[in-house]
Amino acid sequence: MSELAEPVRRPWWRRATFWAGVLALFAAGAGWYAWQAQRQAARAPGYVTVPAKRGSVTLSVTANGTLQPTRAVNIGSELSGTVARVLVDVNDQVRAGQVLVELDTAKLQDQIVRSRAALAAARAALAQNQASLAEARSALGRLEDVARLSGGKVPSRAELDAGRDGTLPP
Repeated sequence: MSELAEPVRRPWWRRATFWAGVLALFAAGAGWYAWQAQRQAARAPGYVTVPAKRGSVTLSVTANGTLQPTRAVNIGSELSGTVARVLVDVNDQVRAGQVLVELDTAKLQDQIVRSRAALAAARAALAQNQASLAEARSALGRLEDVARLSGGKVPSRAELDAGRDGTLPP
């Protein structure tokens, strides 16, 4: 029984080999970790830093699409015509009754001149027709006077009817 109770001692070189193996595994793990860290550092982008300077920043946006206003007002004119001057600009504040554009009035002035000439011609035609009517009434009056004085013999009935219709020549 004394043989069983006594622990078996291994030779010193076996214990040293065990600890040398553990140390070699530890060194291999540390080497592998250092190698991976170096590889990661080589893959990381390099940054260059420079002192900050003042400069202009340009921002440009290019896009396709349709712009819609947030608020729009339709305007109109009582007259149609060619615009001579625009008195406001885009995004200007305007108020009710403010003149926004001036129309070219040359065509309207020409139309006024033509209308006045047509009015003068119509007045002249009216005066001529009134004179013709007065002359026809005077001729009818003379025919009726002659018929009354002659007892209905001198002007024929057709001449009196024509005078009453205003178709008798002067």
